[in-house]
Amino acid sequence: MFSLETKRNLPWYILIPFCILRILWVTFNNLQCIPTYILWCFFGIPLRWANPDLFWELEGWLFKGVLYMLSGWAWTAGYTISEVGDDISKLDTDEAIMLINHQSTGDVPTAMTMLLNKGRAVCGSIWIIDHLFKYSNFGLVSQIRGDFFIKQGKDTREREIKALGEHLLNIFWTRHRKWLIIFPEGGFLRKRKANSQSFGRKHNLPLLHHVTLPRVGAVEMAMNTLSSSAISNGTSSHTDTDTSRLKMGRLKWVIDVTVGYPGGKALDFQSITSGFRQPCETVIHFQKFPIDEVPKDTNNLKQWLYDRYIEKDAMLDQFYKTGKFPVKQQQRSLGDDGKVLYTPKPIQLSCITLAVLHLLFLASSVFHYKVVCYLGSFIF
Repeated sequence: MFSLETKRNLPWYILIPFCILRILWVTFNNLQCIPTYILWCFFGIPLRWANPDLFWELEGWLFKGVLYMLSGWAWTAGYTISEVGDDISKLDTDEAIMLINHQSTGDVPTAMTMLLNKGRAVCGSIWIIDHLFKYSNFGLVSQIRGDFFIKQGKDTREREIKALGEHLLNIFWTRHRKWLIIFPEGGFLRKRKANSQSFGRKHNLPLLHHVTLPRVGAVEMAMNTLSSSAISNGTSSHTDTDTSRLKMGRLKWVIDVTVGYPGGKALDFQSITSGFRQPCETVIHFQKFPIDEVPKDTNNLKQWLYDRYIEKDAMLDQFYKTGKFPVKQQQRSLGDDGKVLYTPKPIQLSCITLAVLHLLFLASSVFHYKVVCYLGSFIF
């Protein structure tokens, strides 16, 4: 990984070839790890039929390997991530909704890296993301895992929210998912800021500069769908077998995640791929709320979400001015999980782990190629 001093001192005739080589490496890595993941899942279809629990357990570890390699793109360019605020490391076996502010194309890779040291949560994560992500290099992986692709717009909003509820009932519990990851703003900051401020003026809400007002529909549907009351009241149309799976757990936490990029200059996918931007540290602030403290009715939930994003805006304003998030001991009863990180804790990756994963996925690619060629010999 490049240090700040090393990369700063690189002359342009070294930096540009370095960026070109990185782009080639990232492209090769894409062509290596994502098809390998897809093919292993394809060859595992008989296991998925025979023992779905074991299949999704193994798939989770395979997915973690993919995320580790993708996270290595930013890490090897000197783009590091540190955590501050509530320690959520012990929540990895609890069901939770994670709310993340959305600024750029770098948010998803940043969130992926953030999950790496979260135990079971990285294997058991499920995402609500824009439908255009389906057509990205990672889209088929997301489809296999059961992520939900949501379409924006007034015309489709009601239909999409209803589809989300059905999707979560079909996927979340049966695949042993733990954390549902949502970007409630519904789009990048630069695209939604003007409309959000216009809405705020009309409804006498504070003008936000670093985040936009969140949309409530997906969060409310997720909370209602994953709550124990929705299960016990029999609102699902599933079979008895499916219902028994649904009763395996209940939503326990809402985790508010605030991503702060240095100086408010968000990383984008182009920077992560090329490594052209100077090294920087992204800081992520966590604040966890027991689900029983989160309002259930629409109006109070909407105000609660607005309050969270108004708080985010103030926190980011201080972060951009001082380089530090305000961290305070939460005045709530959080049991044994009430630890707070007052100073940023870096998320560490390992060069050895990255090298081993690349070799394993490369060997898998060779194996899959030989299998496909062998099977193809019976057809052609």
